Amino acid sequence: MISLDSPHWSDITHAYGMATDIPLLLKGIEKDPSPPADARRRSNTWFHLWSSLYHQGDIYPASLAAVPHLIQIGLRAVEHGPISGDFLMLPACVEIAHAIGGRSAVAGEPITHSFHVAIKRLPDLVHACRAYHPWSEPFTRAACAAQSAAAGQHRFAEAILKLDEPAMRRLLK
Repeated sequence: MISLDSPHWSDITHAYGMATDIPLLLKGIEKDPSPPADARRRSNTWFHLWSSLYHQGDIYPASLAAVPHLIQIGLRAVEHGPISGDFLMLPACVEIAHAIGGRSAVAGEPITHSFHVAIKRLPDLVHACRAYHPWSEPFTRAACAAQSAAAGQHRFAEAILKLDEPAMRRLLK
């Protein structure tokens, strides 16, 4: 895993160029990992992470490098209270894009290895979140997608993510 203080972030890219801003964004969510008061609103930090690392379904070397940090920060933060569902959803989306291909990033072996090791820890993060009930529908969707992606069920995870509120209403009629 690339240290957040490493100069190697300038060697990898995200949707807008060099990934030198990603460590600061990751440190920002580490300071405030809680879910937003309004579940439909993401913080500016999360917005920039999503936009840089998962831009219109495309992923980048920085996406793979950031996921281990997202999961590690989430695992530490959940010990102190509820966390944003983005800690589950963003890694799941990156894993789906990486596995299904066509939208996949190419990164060096150390980054890719750290990414794969971190994805295997997604179920640990979901499990650690179990104490925070009731889960909202969006958080539950993120947790199910993360579990499925980590288990290698990428198409199933992708289908879960497409179950937005209108789709859920149609299914539950």
